Formats: sequence, C-alpha cells, structure tokens
Amino acid sequence: VLLFVFIAFLIAFSQPMIKKTSALEEENRRKEIIIIYQSRQAKIGEMVGNITHQWKQPLNNINLIMGNLSDDYMHGELTAGVLRDYVEKTQKITRMMSETIDSFNKYLKPEDGPSMFSPVTVIDAALQLMTDPLRRNNINVETEADCGLTIPGYPNGFYHVILNVMTNAIDASCLIPQDERLIRISVYSTA
Repeated sequence: VLLFVFIAFLIAFSQPMIKKTSALEEENRRKEIIIIYQSRQAKIGEMVGNITHQWKQPLNNINLIMGNLSDDYMHGELTAGVLRDYVEKTQKITRMMSETIDSFNKYLKPEDGPSMFSPVTVIDAALQLMTDPLRRNNINVETEADCGLTIPGYPNGFYHVILNVMTNAIDASCLIPQDERLIRISVYSTA
C-alpha cells in the first residue's frame, strides 16, 4: 500500500514538471529557429552588400562609356566602329552584372537534396562575390584545384560555408601585415 501511495505521489507531482519541461524545450526550439533565421538574414545582408560594392565599378564604367559616347557624338567623332566598341563594352559589363545576380539567386534557393557538383565552380562563384572585400582588405587569393573534380553534397550549403570562411578570413586579416595577406585554397581528391 505504501508503495502504491508513493507511486501515485510521484505521478501526481511529476506531471507538472513534465509539462514545464516540454514547454521549455518548445521555447528553446523556437529561440533556435529565430537565431538561425536572424543569422541567415545577416548573411543575406552581407551578400547584398558585396553585390552592391561589386556593382559600383561596372555602373561607373557604363556611365563613363555613355559620357564618351555623347562626347564623341558631339564632336563628330562617332563612327560605326567606335559605337560598336562602346556597345560591346557595355554588353560585357551588363553580362557580368547579370551573372553576379544569377549566382546570388542560385545559391539562395533551398536544395531538394544532395547532388553531384563541382566544388571549384562553387568556390569560384563565392570568390566572385567576395572580390571587392578581398581587394579592399589587400588580400590575395591563390587557388590550386582539380577542375574536373565532382563531389556529392549540397552546393548551396557549401557555397555558404565558403562565404563564411572567406568572411572570417577577411575579419582576421587585420591581424596580419598587408603585404602578407594571402588565402590559399586547394581542392583535390584524396581517393
């Protein structure tokens, strides 16, 4: 009988504790989701900032081309060949800008599952986005890679890892003399 009373006592008093523990676990899960979301938003903000910096120079170049085009026209120096050169330069610049946005969009999309991908292609895309911060911080990048290598995995996740590593390297670069700032990337198969 005493055992029965003890078990009933434990059951009666453990129910509120179980409910409180479940509520705390749920609250912790919600907080973790919020932290992950905020981290992702911060990374997206950084990427947009990188794109903004990467687009400033090409936009300035297009503006200069348009000014030169106008000046050549005003001075009667605009020939078909000069016009063609200006158009080709502008098209090249806008293609590069479009590729930057396409790359950005591609790596923001959620992945359905793992796939075979080229780590070199993903690294190149991440480096393209990081060009301006690397240049501003006087950091050289050397890449040694097996360009034919493909691996199974999540290319978008890998892209974000590379961006995080590059961002951390840029942040840490302030501790290194400017003439010694180098990031060396090696991609090879161990199989």
